[in-house]
Formats: sequence, structure tokens, C-alpha cells
Amino acid sequence: MNIRSAALLSVSSALLGLSAPRALAQLHAGDVVLYVSGGAVVTAGSAGGAAFADTRVFVSSFGAQGVPDFSTDPGFNTVPGQFPASQLFGITIEGAARRWTPPSGQSSGDFCTVPGETISVYRGQLLVSTLGGPAGPVPAPPLPPAPSLALGQTASGTGFVHTHPTYAINPAVVGSPITNGIYLVQMRAWSGVPSGGVVAPSTAFYLLLSQNAPPADLDASRLWLEARLASGAGGDAALCPPASPPACPADFDADGARTVADIFAFLGAWFSGDPRADVDASGVRDVTDIFVFLGSWFAGCP
Repeated sequence: MNIRSAALLSVSSALLGLSAPRALAQLHAGDVVLYVSGGAVVTAGSAGGAAFADTRVFVSSFGAQGVPDFSTDPGFNTVPGQFPASQLFGITIEGAARRWTPPSGQSSGDFCTVPGETISVYRGQLLVSTLGGPAGPVPAPPLPPAPSLALGQTASGTGFVHTHPTYAINPAVVGSPITNGIYLVQMRAWSGVPSGGVVAPSTAFYLLLSQNAPPADLDASRLWLEARLASGAGGDAALCPPASPPACPADFDADGARTVADIFAFLGAWFSGDPRADVDASGVRDVTDIFVFLGSWFAGCP
């Protein structure tokens, strides 16, 4: 057994006492609370005790329980009387993990980056993981959902369950270091079967997991994502807002002046596959974009 497998076994063993039904008054702060409204699963957050409020963003940190690269938070709770008794419930991971890019310059931060690292969610001997991919900007078209994972079965009398899966962050290449930062996992919760039974699956919700990142970064990324969702943004646009066109297209580096540095900035973006280099908005980054940009650069700014 390797060190990583031993760590997973140690963390998973600590969860055995957390799967039995408990009173709703014993909710853990930060847990995902699930209930039913309008015929669908709804996610809510708990500050501890019995109170909870609707939310779609949850936070945790790898290593918080003393094992690097692993976490057992957040847990999941169903509200008694809301779900059919003796029925499976679980999660479906959607697409790849994302990594937070902190604010800099004119950027307010975003989750545009798909890292090489993946996130796995374990329950017993079963697991699901985010889809992997080359590190860099989000690929198009959007990535499909990964397999679903059953987290437990509701109690026969109350339809209640309280369980904590194990979350693990995996390096892009075995043996390589894991990049520190805030990682995002997009999920949906379901009851019965992943596609929805009597109750439809939830709207997408998000786990933000810190890998040795400053607490301020975790707070900033949470507030940013909550604001994006509150604005009505959904899907990929919620995580990676389309860049606003510069006041002057020739000023590619947005420093307020049209200089030769803009040409180098554009070419760097074009060769790296940056979607901003699709200046003709054709949906394809090709040589035409180079001619269009150079035309605008020689035309100057209004």
C-alpha cells in the first residue's frame, strides 16, 4: 500500500461514525444541506445547529483534518421528511476542475483555468473524479459530466442521512507537485437515480477547495462566485466571464496606449491559444485574426 492509499484509508476510517442518522440540530457548519422544493433537490448551507439557508457555494480546505491533499468536508445532510425513505442519494461531478486566478490589473479574478490536477470524491471503495485535461484556458465545447457517485441511503423512517465523503486532489502527473490555489468542483445532487426519480436533480452547485492558499483568496473567490451567480450568470459564463472588448481594439494590453507592445501581447495570446486572440469573433483562432488585429493596429485608436 502506498502512502497516498494509506492516507485515504485513514481518512475514510474516520468517517465510519458519521454515516448514521443524527438529529438535524447536529448539522456541521459548512455542510451541504439538501431539501426538496418545486419538485427538485435544493442545496443550502449551515452555520451549525438546525438553521440553514439556500446557497450554491461551499468552501473547505485540503489538509484541514491533518492529512495533506485530503479533506472530509463538506458533508451532506438531507432534511427529514423531504426525501423518500430508504432511497439512494448522491452527486454528479460536471466537467473538469477549475483553478482560481486572483485579481490583477483590470481583471477581478476568474475560474477560467482548467488545471492539470484533478479532484476525486470517495465514498467507501467507490469514487468519481473531475475530468482531466491539459492545463490552460477552458476548452470548447464544454466538458461533459463525469460519472455519478451514491453517497448514502436515506433512513427508513425519516428519509434523513448525514454523511461525509472524502475529497482528494491528484497531481497532473504522478509524483509531480500540486499547484497551490483555490480549486473549484461543479456538482449536482440527486435522489433516487442520477437522472432524477420522483425528485429532479439540483441546480449546479460548487465546492471551493483550498490547496495551501491564503484564507483571503478563499474568501475572495467565494464572494466573486456568489456575485456571479446572483447576477444570473450560468454555465461556463458564471465561472469564466467573456472578456470585455477594449475601448480600442488595437490597445490589446489595455494600458491606454497603442504601442508595439500590443502587437507582442496579441501574438503571445494567439500562439498560446488564449481565446482573446479570436479578435474577429469567428469562434476559431486562425491566421485571419492576425490580419484583423494588425489592420486595427495600423488604423489606430479613435
